[in-house]
Amino acid sequence: MKWTRTLTMIWTCAALLGGAFAGDSAWAQGGFTLCWGWNATNQVAPVPLDVVSNASSIAAGYLHSLAVKNGAVWTWGDKRNGLTNVPAAALSGVTNVTGGDDFILALKTDGSVVAWGAPNIVTNMPAGATSGVSQVAAGESHALVLKSGGVLAWGSNTFGQCSVPAALTSGVSAVAGGAYYSLALKNGGVQVFGISATNDLEYGIRDVPAAATSGVTAIAAGKWHALALKDGGVIAWGASDGTNSFFDATVVPDDATNNVVAIAAGDLFSLALKIDGTLVAWGDDTKGQHPVPAYATTGITPIAAGAG
Repeated sequence: MKWTRTLTMIWTCAALLGGAFAGDSAWAQGGFTLCWGWNATNQVAPVPLDVVSNASSIAAGYLHSLAVKNGAVWTWGDKRNGLTNVPAAALSGVTNVTGGDDFILALKTDGSVVAWGAPNIVTNMPAGATSGVSQVAAGESHALVLKSGGVLAWGSNTFGQCSVPAALTSGVSAVAGGAYYSLALKNGGVQVFGISATNDLEYGIRDVPAAATSGVTAIAAGKWHALALKDGGVIAWGASDGTNSFFDATVVPDDATNNVVAIAAGDLFSLALKIDGTLVAWGDDTKGQHPVPAYATTGITPIAAGAG
């Protein structure tokens, strides 16, 4: 049975930065959830009054936004496939949440995963993904979880983005999902699986820079570009302006080469959170993703990026 939450809304901001695989974005400052950017489905504003303050986790899907407060998931924006109808199981005990194009995954304190939205994600969840999970991640139309150091994936596998290599069934510390590819972090090195290097839509995503093969501590996947965090600096690769007629989401600005503590990748833009609580944004700016609004220039804690 699913419960439909009646949301009390408040207009608090004009844009959203953040996300799982691509899109909008969000961040929290001083306990407040603030958003800017693309507001095509009200995924930026209005933010539900209940999560304007004291949310413990935030995330962004393609055209929807997510927050966790007191163990319960709140969603706003895109209503496709019942995205804003939070299941009863996701109203308590949730620690983290993530969103893809039209689905949501919530991770609970007991290691179980709740999925809703796209039927191919909800009905095809592997039995192994229902317990003992330590991380959830969302690609455009495929889902990833980390369990006992191994990657499990399901959903659209048109490009092999759910075909987990044997080497990634153990020893993995983080996962992330892009449009047609998946990322895994193992022994400090980034590995890519999914779209073939010969496919016209690959856009160099398989060309992992040598610097990202060791010492990496965090990863993020945009639609066609990827980010890695190493020694406080951002490494980026994949689709780039000039070579593939995309925005420069892979051209890392000087401010993001040091003292970075967190990263997020949107559709064609990138975010980096610095140790002093400031935010660096680059890449696509056509939906208001950057420059960063004055009210979001200091005191930031978590960040997330959606489609725009």
